Amino acid sequence: MKFTTVIVALLAAHVLAGVAPSAAVECGDLGIMDYDEAALPAGVVISEIRTCAEHPLALSPNVADLDTPAGPDGTGDSPLERRACWYGRDYGCTDGYCWKKCIGDGRWCWTAWNKGWGSWQTCSADNQCKPTNEAGCGESNNGKECKKCGCSC
Repeated sequence: MKFTTVIVALLAAHVLAGVAPSAAVECGDLGIMDYDEAALPAGVVISEIRTCAEHPLALSPNVADLDTPAGPDGTGDSPLERRACWYGRDYGCTDGYCWKKCIGDGRWCWTAWNKGWGSWQTCSADNQCKPTNEAGCGESNNGKECKKCGCSC
């Protein structure tokens, strides 16, 4: 019994050692998602929590097509550069990712599946971003790893 336990522990350590470097390589500057399982809201599926914490557009200083409005800030500049308040439509698609207004006071957020803890909601048109119970504002462990998570402006 002890021999089996030792073998399983050694194999688990080897497998886990292989997971962390690949997540670090996959995420790079986006950071690895960290969470407290006990603090997750009801309904969040642990196996569907995204690997990388930060929103993919967080590293793009100017991701929008300057000839068209860019969603939440409506200026053609990346909404992530300034994270300006937004008073326009309730939801939309900007540079392939969904966002929604939060309360009506100008705050908005990027949306993610799995109640905000899963993969970022992707789109090619505004109508694909209609709010749903399966998606919510992007979340992370109290926002520590993800500066673009949650509602803000």
